[in-house]
Amino acid sequence: DSDVTTAEEAVSNVIDIDSVRDMYILYEIVHDYDCGEGSFYMCVDFSKDSKCPKLKFTSPWDFNWAYNDSTEKYYAGAFTDKNFVAKKGDRSNPWFIILCKQDWFMATVKEKWTEMSREKLLQGCIKTEREYLKEYDADLRKGEEWGPDSAEDLFNWIENRIYWLNSQWKIKSDVSNSAS
Repeated sequence: DSDVTTAEEAVSNVIDIDSVRDMYILYEIVHDYDCGEGSFYMCVDFSKDSKCPKLKFTSPWDFNWAYNDSTEKYYAGAFTDKNFVAKKGDRSNPWFIILCKQDWFMATVKEKWTEMSREKLLQGCIKTEREYLKEYDADLRKGEEWGPDSAEDLFNWIENRIYWLNSQWKIKSDVSNSAS
């Protein structure tokens, strides 16, 4: 017997929604083709004194297939492109695909995104990383198969991606701060 009446309540009872929302936002920003194949971890502990009683999305890593393709399309919450599947296999993330179809989940994404934009968190991260990566620009120019060819290309891609995500996720009442 349960007094749960909505899908949101049912999912929230077993999954740490903030963690999956934050992981989804991260993987949508960077467009990592590997987001469904195991390039992040989850944890849960069902013991009596658990510090993690719900499934929690943690520890993203492995971004070597990130920062490429169009900046104006959903990736993490969508099925992997057929051309990529033909070459590298299906990397679709069923967690994100299912949750992104839920209005209540996307409302949490938009609320978090608007909060991050208002506080200029992403811009602060980009500014810090831009300075840090200057010393690694030569490594980015080695001509790897995936990703940008230079630090400047990387930051241009990310800034264009954030601009597009702002147009999709920013809560309309906060549009006055649209350059954030």
